[in-house]
Amino acid sequence: MKKLISLITIMMLGYGVYAQTTASATKAVSSILGPRNAIKTNIASYYPLTTANIYYEFKAGQKISVGTGFGYKIPQSFEVDALVDIAGEDDDFTWTGDIEPQGLYINPYVRYYPKGAITGFYMEAFVRYYKYDFTAPYDYTKNGVVIYEEADGEVDGFGGGLMIGNQFALGPTMVLDIYAGFGLATGSAHIQTPSDSQLTPEDFADIKAEIQANADAETEVNIPFMQSLANAVEADASDTAAWADIENVPFPMIRIGIVLGAAF
Repeated sequence: MKKLISLITIMMLGYGVYAQTTASATKAVSSILGPRNAIKTNIASYYPLTTANIYYEFKAGQKISVGTGFGYKIPQSFEVDALVDIAGEDDDFTWTGDIEPQGLYINPYVRYYPKGAITGFYMEAFVRYYKYDFTAPYDYTKNGVVIYEEADGEVDGFGGGLMIGNQFALGPTMVLDIYAGFGLATGSAHIQTPSDSQLTPEDFADIKAEIQANADAETEVNIPFMQSLANAVEADASDTAAWADIENVPFPMIRIGIVLGAAF
């Protein structure tokens, strides 16, 4: 019995020494190689509260990392004063008021760290896909009577670009990532009068004709980068609705971020 107890004691001590040695070795390797993963969020997008987001970055090589970001555009109204004012002979159609977009985006990327991933200065190539839904109020005036309604819309786009930044190690398990970049994308949009519209088939036909005529005539838009969008509009109508489409219009993307996260 004493021999058995002694054998068990030796085995337990041996396992303890092995476990401690293994843990020490793992910790030593980790301290040499540094963290290989980071989970972060762009705190710049939380003031004002516009987008909830999360990013994951993985050290794929000595100087290379790859990652993906996901975001949700939180519904938030912003005022657009007379974005487009289309005047007909007997009516007046104006996009104005509060627009409230919401939707998702995904943002894969790859980074190159000249001095070693995943801290320090880096260069990044990224792509982004997004899809948002929104409502857009409009005024339709005919025979001196103003009708207020909200059109339903959706917009999606895909593009890519380049960024530079620096990821600082704030401690063994925290990082601060500051970046800025530029890219190009193409997008499409569809906007349509609501299903419960008070307008008549004749009104829908007038809206279609006026939108198309003004797009062809290069109507001035109060927001500069949207000028090309307004001129790319293709309008149509039925007995129950009028709508407008924009297909594959290029536009710039500007990215700025202050990102805080955990590294492990």
